[in-house]
Amino acid sequence: MKKYLYIAMMVVALLPLASCSENEPMEYAGQPALYFDNEDINYSFFYSEDGGDRSSVDITVHAMGPVADHDRTFTLYQENVGETDAAQAGVHYVGFDTDEMKQAMVIPAGKSEVKLPIVLLKDNSLATQTVKLKIGVRPNENFGAGVVEKDSTVISFSSQAIKPANWKDWYYAFGASWGSVKMRFIIDVTGITNFDNVPNDSDYLIYLNGKLKSKLYEYNSTHDQPLQEVDGTLIEFENPYIWE
Repeated sequence: MKKYLYIAMMVVALLPLASCSENEPMEYAGQPALYFDNEDINYSFFYSEDGGDRSSVDITVHAMGPVADHDRTFTLYQENVGETDAAQAGVHYVGFDTDEMKQAMVIPAGKSEVKLPIVLLKDNSLATQTVKLKIGVRPNENFGAGVVEKDSTVISFSSQAIKPANWKDWYYAFGASWGSVKMRFIIDVTGITNFDNVPNDSDYLIYLNGKLKSKLYEYNSTHDQPLQEVDGTLIEFENPYIWE
């Protein structure tokens, strides 16, 4: 009886150890690999603050596995070459095989990730089309491809005005209607070029609405034709207190 009691006590004592072992995260033990730690990106030169012919957007390249005590280069490539809406290296973006990009594609010593600027070029074709750059990891002596769900990322870009996904949230400032001419007017009057984050201060949004209405009145009073979209739709900044 004592023998069985002793065995039972040993089993009970070992249970927490087994539980801890199962719950502890396992370290990545495979070949060092890369994945993209960001969502797909939409970009337009329409909102560029400097108005130049080059701009850049950052993607986050993350390395799986232990950090190294030396810089590690990595290699990227364009996955969607040949597709109808594919961006062209040297025309729409700075190619990954250029010295400029090769010097940037490095995970620094002691780091596990890097913000990599992808350089976009404002070609005339972007005035009428949107192109896509799908970026993938090409294995080299330092890294393999990483998480399957994150082994590529896409940048879609053009020079056309793109309606912000959160446009409805800007209603108190800009109203419900949207158009490219209206967007240019908003940028010129307010100086806002990044519409991703909407201010929490409703009084500030209403102030912007009043400023835009005042500038619109000033424009319409000094021009033969009121401000309008290409199709003739008049520009308006609707009453900010009523959702239409």
